[in-house]
Amino acid sequence: MHSIILNDMKEIHGKLGDLSALLSGKKVLITGGAGMLASCCAHYLMYLNGIFRDDPVTVILMVRNVAKARLKFAEYLNRSCFKIVEQDVTVPLDEDFEDVDFIMHAASKASPKFYALDPVDVIRTNAIGTYNLLEFARRQKKAVPFLYFSSGAVYGDTTSAASPVKETDICAQNNLTLRACYSESKKLGETLCYAYHYQFGTPARIIRFAHTFGPSLSLDDDRVFSEFAADIVNNRNICMLSSGNATRSFCYITDAADGIFRVLLKGEDGTAYNLVNNDNYISIRELAQRLAALYPEKGLRVVRKDRAADEPLLYTEGVVENKPLFDVSRLRGLGWEPTVSLEEGFKRTVDYLIDTNKAD
Repeated sequence: MHSIILNDMKEIHGKLGDLSALLSGKKVLITGGAGMLASCCAHYLMYLNGIFRDDPVTVILMVRNVAKARLKFAEYLNRSCFKIVEQDVTVPLDEDFEDVDFIMHAASKASPKFYALDPVDVIRTNAIGTYNLLEFARRQKKAVPFLYFSSGAVYGDTTSAASPVKETDICAQNNLTLRACYSESKKLGETLCYAYHYQFGTPARIIRFAHTFGPSLSLDDDRVFSEFAADIVNNRNICMLSSGNATRSFCYITDAADGIFRVLLKGEDGTAYNLVNNDNYISIRELAQRLAALYPEKGLRVVRKDRAADEPLLYTEGVVENKPLFDVSRLRGLGWEPTVSLEEGFKRTVDYLIDTNKAD
């Protein structure tokens, strides 16, 4: 395990403490297993196995791309407590799929580039995929905690919303846009979770993420933090495609994982939790400037690039210029507190990406 990832795992463990009574000997199914959030959770569970040893957690990763997953988790492939399953969540799970103790549903295409490439697949994953997994949860021999990875996009247009936005505050949004393939299907996924909780007693819980980043982010993601990280890794000036006035909150992966496991293990059924680090609320322009300042030896500048005349407005369509802060008191009620600053989180992320790109 890379030293930065290992230190992140130690940090998460320091936040959560001893989880042996809750996780030792359990089976955890994680969908979208090669994604950033899911892979961090998988790494942490395998880190715990170094502590549990005699009664390890069994990690079952459900992925579309087995080759990618095997490359990302090569160090675990010879361990009996780690399994990779090739499965599209839009296809129902077989009746003989093994029983599990926890389900973490993180399969979703979150990058805006997919909204134009395959919006129907985005919807299918968030809606049909969630239905299939909830059906699987319902078939289990016992009630299985089901954690749905959702998004602050479900709030809609928060331009005029009160700040901070609470989990009960839902605003209007135009469903006849490409971006709506993500926000509307995420919202439907949440409703399915609540319906299964109400009708079948499924202990379904929901986390709404904002902008979360970490070492395992993809450099071709097309979201702003990935684009800026790619610029630094490739020794390019940091390029903005807008004025940079928009403000967002950025949460490092260890703080996100801390919240994820708190909701999975202690969250209230049928309930949504905002997971946002309001301490890292910043404009896109200031983010770019701070990132450039992290690597003075590279001599990078922040530059503005105008969009091509024929470039689709997908990436700005419906985007709120200044998003309000999100209320995280519900998550704080579970003992959650973010601790990683913007600079520290991005330094770890970019250092890891620079190092692993050299290794490649």
